[in-house]
Amino acid sequence: MLGGLRRYNSVGDKEGIYKFAQAVFSNGKTDEKAVSSLCCFRDNGYIHIKAGLGVFMYLGLIKVAGTRIYPTGEGQGIFSGALPCEFFDSLSLICFSKIISDGIINIDAVHYEEVGGYFYIHRAGFPLYAAVFRNLLLELGALSFDLYGNYLVAQHFEPGVILQIKGLRKKIAEEQLLAQLEILKLQGQEGEQFALQYEKKRLVNHPSVSKVRLVSDIDVAAGYDIISYDQETSVKYDRFIEVKSFKNHPHFFWSENEVEQAKLKAGHYYLYLVDIDKIDLDGYEPMILCNPAKEILENPAWLVSPASYAVRKVEIK
Repeated sequence: MLGGLRRYNSVGDKEGIYKFAQAVFSNGKTDEKAVSSLCCFRDNGYIHIKAGLGVFMYLGLIKVAGTRIYPTGEGQGIFSGALPCEFFDSLSLICFSKIISDGIINIDAVHYEEVGGYFYIHRAGFPLYAAVFRNLLLELGALSFDLYGNYLVAQHFEPGVILQIKGLRKKIAEEQLLAQLEILKLQGQEGEQFALQYEKKRLVNHPSVSKVRLVSDIDVAAGYDIISYDQETSVKYDRFIEVKSFKNHPHFFWSENEVEQAKLKAGHYYLYLVDIDKIDLDGYEPMILCNPAKEILENPAWLVSPASYAVRKVEIK
């Protein structure tokens, strides 16, 4: 539906839009011919019938079945008993809501002018294909131009528009975070499996090689991923491996529990840093760090910085 609206630049002027609304909402049903007839103006008012039908359908205000046009409950609700100014405000809010939620407005183009104390949409925030919506909001007074050609949101629409943008930003952030976490999860699993197979090859002659285990799937609080043997002569578990997967340059997050385990187990604790982009290469070996609590935390070659702080107010008695 949106694709068909790309060809239109304008729905019409306010008088034409209101006359069009009367034509499609006043009766329970109508058709395009009757709407065109009712929207023939001699003195004033202009409406592009095709654009009007397309926009009202997109906004969920009417439905079209064959040649028949039916108002929806929402369409009837904003028109019935409303003054023209009230109808225009409702139409503007619905338009803002729809084009924001559908991502037509680039929300990264919404800024706050601290000197003037107002929000505005940069002129690049409306793509060319959305000219019909931009011009509709301009015609209804919901948008206006500033001195730089950007779009000012009318003050009484600001709360609703800001709430919509805030909600969309949160949704996008959550979706991006979930997608990123899923990618990291899969990379982590690939790295762990690679390290597990690497250990079994390294200890191929150990009598208990089958007991080299990935334990992090079961015990997430262990502070390491794999229990293994340091040498083929080891008779008990004496290598505890934390696997970190990365791309490009070695980098990773190291939890407080993992660091504590590294300090506790000292030379028996290992970090296996696995470059995900190289695990399918013949002969590739991970970067192996023994006693990383000393090797990393006391080595200026590694940059360690806190990613966040746990903050708690202490009650003093």
